[in-house]
Amino acid sequence: MSRLHHSDYPALDLNGDNYLDWAMNTSFDLKSKGLGKCIKYGNDTLAYERRRAVLIMRNHLVKDLYDECSYINDPYDLWSRLNTMFFEPLLDESMKEWKALRFQDYESVDDYHFDLMRITYSLKLCGEVITNYDLLSKTRDTIHSKEVFLSQKAKGFTTYYDLLSYLSALEEKKQKGKSTSTNSTMLWR
Repeated sequence: MSRLHHSDYPALDLNGDNYLDWAMNTSFDLKSKGLGKCIKYGNDTLAYERRRAVLIMRNHLVKDLYDECSYINDPYDLWSRLNTMFFEPLLDESMKEWKALRFQDYESVDDYHFDLMRITYSLKLCGEVITNYDLLSKTRDTIHSKEVFLSQKAKGFTTYYDLLSYLSALEEKKQKGKSTSTNSTMLWR
């Protein structure tokens, strides 16, 4: 899909994959032009301000989405419609991913951390507050029950990044141990 006009940030895709980026960029764009209040409920903006805001928003929609929303002439209504279409499902999906995320399901600390940060980023963009305690608890509480020592050790950490550093160092130590035993096995052949 192509956008209707050249602009300084990507148009909102029909499937909404880039909705959060689009919403942040559009909000910033409107605010920088003195039109930020146009997308707020009950605003007291003038007709020409609302018209400019709608044009800016439509300028950042792919053609099919533009056509679908062409009947909406109020910026708050357009913002709300797009929010309903894309934001709410994204929040629901991010919450499901957060609930399903478990440290024990990952082969490496880096893979776990990457997914944790991706999900956290989505949740924060959706307005959810994710604290250090949340990150720490999510990691500690989802360590495999077979890892009794690791689970007990994890309870002593007060920051997620300290725990992450410890888990990364432990993983590196285990990998070095495996490569050393593999090398010594090869020497004996």
